[in-house]
Amino acid sequence: MRIVILADQFAPGLGGAIGVCYQHATSLAARGHQVTVIAAGGEAPAGSGVALRCVAAPFHPRWGAYLGLYHPAAVRQVADLLAEVKPEIVHAHNIYQALSYQCLSEAQQVCPKVFLTAHDVMSFAYAKLTHFIDPRRTDCPQRPNYHTPWLVNLRTAQKRFNPLRNAAIRRRLNGITKVLAVSQALADALSDNGITNVAVVRNGIDLAPWTPPAPAVLKEFLHRHEVAHRRVMLFSGRISGAKGINQILAAISRIKTAVPDVVLLVAGSAEGGLQAYQQLPGRYGVAEHVRFVGQLAPAEMIAAYHACDIVVVPSVCFDSFPSVNLEAMAAGKPVVATCFGGSREAVVDGRTGYVVNPYDTQTLVDRMLHLLTNPTLAAQLGQAGRRRIEQEFSLDRWLGELLAWYGQR
Repeated sequence: MRIVILADQFAPGLGGAIGVCYQHATSLAARGHQVTVIAAGGEAPAGSGVALRCVAAPFHPRWGAYLGLYHPAAVRQVADLLAEVKPEIVHAHNIYQALSYQCLSEAQQVCPKVFLTAHDVMSFAYAKLTHFIDPRRTDCPQRPNYHTPWLVNLRTAQKRFNPLRNAAIRRRLNGITKVLAVSQALADALSDNGITNVAVVRNGIDLAPWTPPAPAVLKEFLHRHEVAHRRVMLFSGRISGAKGINQILAAISRIKTAVPDVVLLVAGSAEGGLQAYQQLPGRYGVAEHVRFVGQLAPAEMIAAYHACDIVVVPSVCFDSFPSVNLEAMAAGKPVVATCFGGSREAVVDGRTGYVVNPYDTQTLVDRMLHLLTNPTLAAQLGQAGRRRIEQEFSLDRWLGELLAWYGQR
Protein backbone atom coordinates (compact mmCIF):
# COMPACT_ATOMS: atom_id res chain seq x y z
CA MET A 1 0.00 0.00 0.00
CA ARG A 2 0.98 3.61 -0.49
CA ILE A 3 0.80 5.10 3.00
CA VAL A 4 1.41 8.72 3.99
CA ILE A 5 2.13 9.51 7.63
CA LEU A 6 1.59 13.11 8.77
CA ALA A 7 3.48 14.36 11.81
CA ASP A 8 4.85 17.57 13.25
CA GLN A 9 8.22 15.88 13.90
CA PHE A 10 9.81 12.65 12.70
CA ALA A 11 12.87 11.33 14.48
CA PRO A 12 14.19 8.11 16.05
CA GLY A 13 13.73 7.60 19.75
CA LEU A 14 12.07 5.57 22.45
CA GLY A 15 8.52 6.27 23.51
CA GLY A 16 6.25 9.27 23.22
CA ALA A 17 4.30 10.32 20.15
CA ILE A 18 7.50 10.95 18.16
CA GLY A 19 8.92 7.51 18.97
CA VAL A 20 5.62 5.77 18.21
CA CYS A 21 5.31 7.60 14.88
CA TYR A 22 8.86 6.64 13.93
CA GLN A 23 8.25 3.00 14.79
CA HIS A 24 4.96 3.11 12.85
CA ALA A 25 6.63 4.37 9.65
CA THR A 26 9.75 2.21 9.72
CA SER A 27 7.85 -0.96 10.65
CA LEU A 28 5.36 -0.54 7.80
CA ALA A 29 8.21 0.10 5.38
CA ALA A 30 10.01 -3.02 6.62
CA ARG A 31 6.88 -5.00 5.76
CA GLY A 32 6.96 -3.84 2.17
CA HIS A 33 4.61 -0.88 2.17
CA GLN A 34 5.49 2.34 0.35
CA VAL A 35 5.73 4.82 3.23
CA THR A 36 6.08 8.58 2.85
CA VAL A 37 6.32 10.78 5.94
CA ILE A 38 5.32 14.42 5.61
CA ALA A 39 6.62 16.35 8.60
CA ALA A 40 7.76 19.81 9.63
CA GLY A 41 11.17 18.43 10.52
CA GLY A 42 13.12 15.30 11.31
CA GLU A 43 15.35 12.63 9.87
CA ALA A 44 14.89 9.25 8.21
CA PRO A 45 17.77 6.79 8.53
CA ALA A 46 19.40 5.48 5.40
CA GLY A 47 18.05 2.12 4.39
CA SER A 48 14.81 2.45 6.38
CA GLY A 49 12.66 2.50 3.25
CA VAL A 50 10.88 5.62 4.50
CA ALA A 51 10.70 8.69 2.24
CA LEU A 52 10.72 11.84 4.35
CA ARG A 53 9.32 15.04 2.85
CA CYS A 54 9.76 18.08 5.06
CA VAL A 55 7.58 21.18 4.86
CA ALA A 56 8.81 24.55 6.07
CA ALA A 57 6.04 25.79 8.29
CA PRO A 58 7.11 26.85 11.80
CA PHE A 59 4.89 28.99 14.00
CA HIS A 60 5.11 30.29 17.55
CA PRO A 61 3.21 28.25 20.19
CA ARG A 62 1.23 31.34 21.19
CA TRP A 63 -0.67 31.00 17.89
CA GLY A 64 -1.27 27.28 18.27
CA ALA A 65 -5.00 27.61 19.01
CA TYR A 66 -5.42 29.30 15.62
CA LEU A 67 -2.69 28.03 13.28
CA GLY A 68 -3.04 24.56 14.78
CA LEU A 69 -6.46 24.49 13.11
CA TYR A 70 -5.45 25.91 9.74
CA HIS A 71 -1.88 26.82 8.88
CA PRO A 72 -2.00 28.04 5.27
CA ALA A 73 1.72 27.68 4.54
CA ALA A 74 1.79 24.07 5.76
CA VAL A 75 -1.53 23.13 4.18
CA ARG A 76 -0.45 24.25 0.71
CA GLN A 77 2.74 22.21 0.86
CA VAL A 78 1.01 19.14 2.30
CA ALA A 79 -1.74 19.31 -0.34
CA ASP A 80 0.85 19.40 -3.13
CA LEU A 81 2.73 16.43 -1.69
CA LEU A 82 -0.46 14.40 -1.21
CA ALA A 83 -1.44 15.05 -4.83
CA GLU A 84 2.01 13.86 -5.89
CA VAL A 85 2.09 10.66 -3.80
CA LYS A 86 -1.59 9.69 -4.28
CA PRO A 87 -1.78 7.61 -1.06
CA GLU A 88 -4.23 4.84 -0.36
CA ILE A 89 -4.00 5.53 3.38
CA VAL A 90 -3.19 8.72 5.29
CA HIS A 91 -2.40 8.31 8.98
CA ALA A 92 -1.66 11.36 11.15
CA HIS A 93 -0.03 11.52 14.55
CA ASN A 94 0.43 14.86 16.36
CA ILE A 95 -0.13 17.61 13.76
CA TYR A 96 -1.31 20.55 15.88
CA GLN A 97 2.08 22.21 16.46
CA ALA A 98 3.14 22.68 12.83
CA LEU A 99 0.99 21.06 10.14
CA SER A 100 -2.54 21.78 11.49
CA TYR A 101 -5.78 19.78 11.54
CA GLN A 102 -6.78 21.19 8.15
CA CYS A 103 -4.31 18.75 6.62
CA LEU A 104 -6.81 15.99 7.45
CA SER A 105 -9.34 17.64 5.15
CA GLU A 106 -6.72 17.94 2.43
CA ALA A 107 -6.03 14.23 2.84
CA GLN A 108 -9.71 13.41 2.44
CA GLN A 109 -9.67 15.10 -0.97
CA VAL A 110 -7.20 12.54 -2.35
CA CYS A 111 -7.52 9.48 -0.12
CA PRO A 112 -10.48 7.28 0.89
CA LYS A 113 -9.15 6.40 4.36
CA VAL A 114 -7.79 8.98 6.79
CA PHE A 115 -6.81 8.12 10.36
CA LEU A 116 -5.36 10.02 13.31
CA THR A 117 -3.72 8.42 16.33
CA ALA A 118 -4.60 10.47 19.40
CA HIS A 119 -1.68 10.43 21.82
CA ASP A 120 -2.86 13.09 24.26
CA VAL A 121 -5.69 15.39 25.33
CA MET A 122 -4.67 18.40 23.25
CA SER A 123 -7.66 18.01 20.92
CA PHE A 124 -9.86 19.40 23.71
CA ALA A 125 -7.45 20.80 26.32
CA TYR A 126 -4.62 23.32 26.28
CA ALA A 127 -2.27 21.59 28.71
CA LYS A 128 -1.98 18.49 30.91
CA LEU A 129 -5.39 17.42 32.16
CA THR A 130 -5.63 17.73 35.95
CA HIS A 131 -8.96 19.37 36.79
CA PHE A 132 -10.68 15.99 37.35
CA ILE A 133 -8.17 15.06 40.08
CA ASP A 134 -8.79 15.91 43.73
CA PRO A 135 -5.39 15.84 45.52
CA ARG A 136 -7.20 15.30 48.82
CA ARG A 137 -8.45 11.90 47.71
CA THR A 138 -6.20 8.87 47.91
CA ASP A 139 -8.34 6.29 46.12
CA CYS A 140 -8.00 5.27 42.48
CA PRO A 141 -11.14 6.47 40.66
CA GLN A 142 -12.40 3.88 38.17
CA ARG A 143 -14.08 6.10 35.58
CA PRO A 144 -13.64 9.83 36.14
CA ASN A 145 -15.63 12.45 34.28
CA TYR A 146 -13.11 14.02 31.91
CA HIS A 147 -15.40 16.70 30.51
CA THR A 148 -13.37 19.91 30.32
CA PRO A 149 -15.49 23.09 30.59
CA TRP A 150 -14.46 26.05 28.48
CA LEU A 151 -13.72 28.02 31.64
CA VAL A 152 -11.03 25.49 32.57
CA ASN A 153 -9.43 25.95 29.15
CA LEU A 154 -9.74 29.73 29.41
CA ARG A 155 -7.93 29.74 32.77
CA THR A 156 -5.22 27.53 31.30
CA ALA A 157 -4.75 29.28 27.96
CA GLN A 158 -5.58 32.86 28.97
CA LYS A 159 -4.68 35.07 25.98
CA ARG A 160 -4.02 31.99 23.83
CA PHE A 161 -7.63 30.86 24.17
CA ASN A 162 -9.65 30.45 20.98
CA PRO A 163 -13.39 29.96 21.66
CA LEU A 164 -13.88 28.21 18.28
CA ARG A 165 -10.92 25.84 18.59
CA ASN A 166 -12.48 22.79 20.23
CA ALA A 167 -15.65 22.83 18.10
CA ALA A 168 -13.53 23.00 14.94
CA ILE A 169 -11.34 20.10 16.08
CA ARG A 170 -14.39 17.99 17.04
CA ARG A 171 -15.95 18.56 13.62
CA ARG A 172 -12.73 17.66 11.84
CA LEU A 173 -12.00 14.49 13.86
CA ASN A 174 -15.56 13.20 13.79
CA GLY A 175 -15.44 13.46 9.98
CA ILE A 176 -12.37 11.32 9.23
CA THR A 177 -12.36 7.53 8.92
CA LYS A 178 -11.39 6.93 12.56
CA VAL A 179 -9.55 8.43 15.51
CA LEU A 180 -7.40 5.73 17.11
CA ALA A 181 -6.88 6.38 20.82
CA VAL A 182 -3.83 4.83 22.48
CA SER A 183 -5.86 3.75 25.53
CA GLN A 184 -9.44 3.23 26.65
CA ALA A 185 -8.90 6.02 29.17
CA LEU A 186 -8.07 8.44 26.35
CA ALA A 187 -11.02 7.19 24.32
CA ASP A 188 -13.24 7.95 27.35
CA ALA A 189 -11.73 11.43 27.69
CA LEU A 190 -12.25 12.17 24.00
CA SER A 191 -15.84 10.93 24.18
CA ASP A 192 -16.56 13.03 27.28
CA ASN A 193 -15.49 16.04 25.22
CA GLY A 194 -17.55 15.33 22.10
CA ILE A 195 -15.03 13.37 19.98
CA THR A 196 -16.92 10.13 19.46
CA ASN A 197 -15.45 8.71 16.23
CA VAL A 198 -12.92 6.73 18.27
CA ALA A 199 -11.53 3.21 18.49
CA VAL A 200 -8.80 1.96 20.82
CA VAL A 201 -5.49 0.73 19.41
CA ARG A 202 -2.95 0.51 22.20
CA ASN A 203 0.69 1.01 21.29
CA GLY A 204 3.02 -1.92 20.85
CA ILE A 205 6.76 -2.18 21.29
CA ASP A 206 9.50 -3.83 19.28
CA LEU A 207 11.13 -6.30 21.65
CA ALA A 208 14.22 -6.84 19.51
CA PRO A 209 16.32 -4.03 21.08
CA TRP A 210 15.41 -5.05 24.63
CA THR A 211 17.83 -7.96 25.01
CA PRO A 212 19.85 -7.35 28.20
CA PRO A 213 23.18 -5.63 27.48
CA ALA A 214 26.42 -7.44 28.22
CA PRO A 215 27.40 -7.40 31.93
CA ALA A 216 30.39 -5.18 31.15
CA VAL A 217 28.10 -2.62 29.52
CA LEU A 218 25.80 -2.54 32.54
CA LYS A 219 28.74 -2.29 34.93
CA GLU A 220 30.19 0.64 32.99
CA PHE A 221 26.79 2.38 32.95
CA LEU A 222 26.31 1.99 36.70
CA HIS A 223 29.80 3.26 37.53
CA ARG A 224 29.61 6.18 35.11
CA HIS A 225 26.42 7.41 36.73
CA GLU A 226 27.61 6.66 40.27
CA VAL A 227 24.85 4.20 41.11
CA ALA A 228 26.84 0.97 41.32
CA HIS A 229 26.08 -1.29 44.31
CA ARG A 230 22.91 0.67 45.08
CA ARG A 231 19.23 -0.11 44.71
CA VAL A 232 18.13 1.90 41.71
CA MET A 233 14.72 3.36 40.92
CA LEU A 234 14.30 4.79 37.43
CA PHE A 235 12.20 7.78 36.42
CA SER A 236 12.21 8.19 32.63
CA GLY A 237 10.68 10.78 30.34
CA ARG A 238 9.93 14.48 30.41
CA ILE A 239 10.52 15.88 33.88
CA SER A 240 7.77 18.06 35.33
CA GLY A 241 5.59 18.49 38.34
CA ALA A 242 2.72 16.90 36.39
CA LYS A 243 4.80 13.77 35.87
CA GLY A 244 5.10 13.33 39.63
CA ILE A 245 8.70 14.28 40.36
CA ASN A 246 7.68 15.86 43.69
CA GLN A 247 5.77 12.75 44.74
CA ILE A 248 8.81 10.57 44.05
CA LEU A 249 11.15 12.80 46.04
CA ALA A 250 8.72 12.93 48.97
CA ALA A 251 8.57 9.13 48.92
CA ILE A 252 12.37 8.80 48.85
CA SER A 253 12.63 11.06 51.91
CA ARG A 254 10.78 8.30 53.80
CA ILE A 255 12.31 5.30 52.02
CA LYS A 256 15.94 6.29 52.64
CA THR A 257 15.76 5.35 56.31
CA ALA A 258 14.76 1.76 55.56
CA VAL A 259 16.85 1.51 52.38
CA PRO A 260 19.91 3.77 52.86
CA ASP A 261 21.43 2.77 49.52
CA VAL A 262 18.39 3.72 47.43
CA VAL A 263 19.02 6.07 44.50
CA LEU A 264 16.69 7.59 41.93
CA LEU A 265 18.02 7.79 38.38
CA VAL A 266 16.22 10.59 36.52
CA ALA A 267 16.62 10.19 32.77
CA GLY A 268 14.93 12.80 30.61
CA SER A 269 14.71 16.42 29.62
CA ALA A 270 12.73 19.33 31.00
CA GLU A 271 11.34 22.46 29.40
CA GLY A 272 13.67 25.31 30.24
CA GLY A 273 16.43 22.90 31.25
CA LEU A 274 17.18 20.71 34.24
CA GLN A 275 18.64 23.34 36.56
CA ALA A 276 15.42 24.16 38.41
CA TYR A 277 14.64 20.47 38.97
CA GLN A 278 18.18 19.72 40.15
CA GLN A 279 17.51 21.95 43.15
CA LEU A 280 14.46 19.93 44.24
CA PRO A 281 16.17 16.93 45.89
CA GLY A 282 17.94 19.24 48.35
CA ARG A 283 14.61 20.66 49.47
CA TYR A 284 13.39 17.16 50.28
CA GLY A 285 16.67 16.21 51.98
CA VAL A 286 17.49 13.52 49.40
CA ALA A 287 20.23 15.15 47.31
CA GLU A 288 22.54 12.15 47.85
CA HIS A 289 19.84 9.81 46.61
CA VAL A 290 19.13 11.37 43.20
CA ARG A 291 21.10 11.38 39.94
CA PHE A 292 20.01 13.49 36.97
CA VAL A 293 21.51 12.05 33.78
CA GLY A 294 19.64 14.09 31.18
CA GLN A 295 18.31 12.84 27.88
CA LEU A 296 19.96 9.52 26.97
CA ALA A 297 20.42 8.00 23.53
CA PRO A 298 18.18 4.95 22.87
CA ALA A 299 20.91 2.38 23.57
CA GLU A 300 21.84 4.16 26.81
CA MET A 301 18.18 4.35 27.81
CA ILE A 302 17.78 0.61 27.33
CA ALA A 303 20.84 0.09 29.53
CA ALA A 304 19.24 2.32 32.19
CA TYR A 305 16.12 0.16 32.28
CA HIS A 306 18.15 -3.03 32.63
CA ALA A 307 20.38 -1.46 35.30
CA CYS A 308 17.52 -0.44 37.59
CA ASP A 309 15.56 -2.46 40.14
CA ILE A 310 12.15 -0.82 39.68
CA VAL A 311 10.58 1.84 37.44
CA VAL A 312 8.29 4.58 38.77
CA VAL A 313 5.61 6.38 36.71
CA PRO A 314 3.74 8.52 39.30
CA SER A 315 2.07 11.14 37.07
CA VAL A 316 -0.36 13.47 38.82
CA CYS A 317 -2.07 14.34 35.55
CA PHE A 318 -3.97 12.36 32.94
CA ASP A 319 -1.23 10.28 31.29
CA SER A 320 -2.75 8.68 28.20
CA PHE A 321 -0.64 5.52 27.87
CA PRO A 322 2.93 6.07 29.09
CA SER A 323 5.50 4.35 26.91
CA VAL A 324 7.66 4.06 30.04
CA ASN A 325 5.38 1.26 31.27
CA LEU A 326 5.91 -0.78 28.11
CA GLU A 327 9.64 -0.12 28.10
CA ALA A 328 10.01 -1.18 31.73
CA MET A 329 8.06 -4.37 31.12
CA ALA A 330 10.06 -5.10 27.97
CA ALA A 331 13.18 -4.91 30.15
CA GLY A 332 11.58 -7.24 32.70
CA LYS A 333 11.25 -4.60 35.43
CA PRO A 334 8.30 -4.09 37.80
CA VAL A 335 6.49 -0.76 37.60
CA VAL A 336 4.90 1.44 40.23
CA ALA A 337 2.46 3.42 38.08
CA THR A 338 -0.13 6.15 38.43
CA CYS A 339 -3.83 5.40 38.39
CA PHE A 340 -4.54 8.56 36.36
CA GLY A 341 -4.94 7.78 32.67
CA GLY A 342 -4.08 4.58 30.83
CA SER A 343 -1.28 3.05 32.93
CA ARG A 344 -3.52 0.43 34.50
CA GLU A 345 -4.33 -0.88 30.99
CA ALA A 346 -0.70 -1.99 30.77
CA VAL A 347 0.37 -2.53 34.40
CA VAL A 348 -1.65 -5.18 36.23
CA ASP A 349 -1.77 -4.29 39.92
CA GLY A 350 -0.09 -6.97 42.00
CA ARG A 351 0.97 -9.03 38.95
CA THR A 352 3.36 -6.89 36.89
CA GLY A 353 3.80 -4.07 39.39
CA TYR A 354 1.52 -1.77 41.33
CA VAL A 355 -1.00 0.92 40.42
CA VAL A 356 -1.35 3.71 42.98
CA ASN A 357 -2.73 7.18 43.48
CA PRO A 358 0.49 9.24 43.67
CA TYR A 359 -1.18 11.58 46.16
CA ASP A 360 -1.40 8.61 48.55
CA THR A 361 2.20 9.02 49.69
CA GLN A 362 2.06 6.20 52.23
CA THR A 363 0.89 3.63 49.69
CA LEU A 364 3.43 4.90 47.16
CA VAL A 365 6.18 4.44 49.76
CA ASP A 366 4.89 1.01 50.78
CA ARG A 367 4.83 -0.29 47.20
CA MET A 368 8.32 1.02 46.43
CA LEU A 369 9.71 -0.40 49.67
CA HIS A 370 8.04 -3.74 49.07
CA LEU A 371 9.80 -4.11 45.71
CA LEU A 372 13.16 -2.71 46.83
CA THR A 373 13.36 -5.05 49.82
CA ASN A 374 11.98 -8.14 48.02
CA PRO A 375 14.19 -8.67 44.97
CA THR A 376 12.73 -12.12 44.30
CA LEU A 377 9.22 -10.68 44.12
CA ALA A 378 10.44 -7.77 42.00
CA ALA A 379 12.00 -10.23 39.55
CA GLN A 380 8.80 -12.29 39.41
CA LEU A 381 6.66 -9.24 38.67
CA GLY A 382 9.17 -8.07 36.08
CA GLN A 383 9.12 -11.44 34.33
CA ALA A 384 5.32 -11.40 34.36
CA GLY A 385 5.46 -7.93 32.79
CA ARG A 386 7.75 -9.20 30.05
CA ARG A 387 5.32 -12.04 29.28
CA ARG A 388 2.44 -9.58 29.18
CA ILE A 389 4.31 -7.42 26.67
CA GLU A 390 4.97 -10.45 24.47
CA GLN A 391 1.31 -11.49 24.57
CA GLU A 392 -0.55 -8.17 24.56
CA PHE A 393 1.71 -5.33 23.39
CA SER A 394 4.01 -6.76 20.74
CA LEU A 395 4.90 -4.83 17.61
CA ASP A 396 3.22 -7.46 15.42
CA ARG A 397 -0.03 -7.22 17.37
CA TRP A 398 -0.07 -3.43 17.11
CA LEU A 399 0.69 -3.36 13.39
CA GLY A 400 -1.87 -6.09 12.80
CA GLU A 401 -4.58 -3.95 14.37
CA LEU A 402 -3.55 -0.93 12.31
CA LEU A 403 -3.53 -2.94 9.08
CA ALA A 404 -6.94 -4.35 9.94
CA TRP A 405 -8.25 -0.78 10.09
CA TYR A 406 -6.54 -0.07 6.77
CA GLY A 407 -8.42 -3.00 5.30
CA GLN A 408 -5.49 -5.39 4.96
CA ARG A 409 -4.05 -8.06 7.22
